[in-house]
Amino acid sequence: MEIRSKRFSKVRHAFSSRHNFHEAILLKSSVSSLINEDLVPSPPSRQTWTTWNYFAYWWSESWCVSTWAVGASFISLGATIRDALLVVFFANFLSAFVIVANGRAAARYHIGFPVLARAAFGIYGHYFVVVLRSMLGIIWAGINMYFTGQFISICLRCIFPGWERLPNTIPADQHITSQGLLGFFFAFVSTLPFVFIHTSKIMGLFTIKSIIMPLAGLGMVLWSTLTNGGIDSTGLQDSDSYGPTVPPAAVLAWGIISQFNAVIGINSALLVTVPDLARYSKTTRAQVWGQLIGLPLGQTLCGAFGVITTVRSAAVSPLISKFF
Repeated sequence: MEIRSKRFSKVRHAFSSRHNFHEAILLKSSVSSLINEDLVPSPPSRQTWTTWNYFAYWWSESWCVSTWAVGASFISLGATIRDALLVVFFANFLSAFVIVANGRAAARYHIGFPVLARAAFGIYGHYFVVVLRSMLGIIWAGINMYFTGQFISICLRCIFPGWERLPNTIPADQHITSQGLLGFFFAFVSTLPFVFIHTSKIMGLFTIKSIIMPLAGLGMVLWSTLTNGGIDSTGLQDSDSYGPTVPPAAVLAWGIISQFNAVIGINSALLVTVPDLARYSKTTRAQVWGQLIGLPLGQTLCGAFGVITTVRSAAVSPLISKFF
């Protein structure tokens, strides 16, 4: 109780004034604005990420809504299953190659993105790209929290029938309901504790996620196929399952470019700032094979699951609308 009381008093003191807040977040190791313990090379005690950790990270990160939808959206343009998955695979293979190349210096010298950015933008010029990356992180976190909040709202609606009857006082032009906003709040609060875990110690979370997420995806595939009476070869052959019209070659060509760009966009944040992960590599090569294999394999399999579920769900749309 005494320890908790001291921690609470420190937090209360930190928020009592702007000066106290600045002092609270200032790293004790900082001797100037150019160096602190996060900017110097990571000590051996924090060089903890192995090949498996990098594989588990990218494998688990691949199982997300954007990856799930990217292959299926290409099929809606008239592409074949083969073409959609090939686009996903090669776009992710290119992403993995860039990620490994960009993380090489970080894995060797154990320094992060802000330090490496100084080589290209200068000591003070690197602040510009760091601020841009911070803004992107805020926007991307907001997008993830929004979708997570929507999923939480759906789960609560399925568990508690009264959830749907909560009064909505938010105007329609805001494009969100009271339930969605509460879901966003629950998502934010539930993920906030993970911010306090240092990157060099959070590998276990991705190991757990790398097991749970593929099983959840497999569950979606099994549900959609079994509810529809299983998988038949004609349903997964080509775009004929969506209609007899075959789009012009130009439409497919631009579709390939669009989907390729969409996949690169999913990975774009870590394409640039992967040094913040690679700096904790246990060996120089640990970040290579884990990322080079985990990303293309995970996203291609997740995209395949998304394609199968989309094709099979076409016949069970009344059941989907009943729940969603």
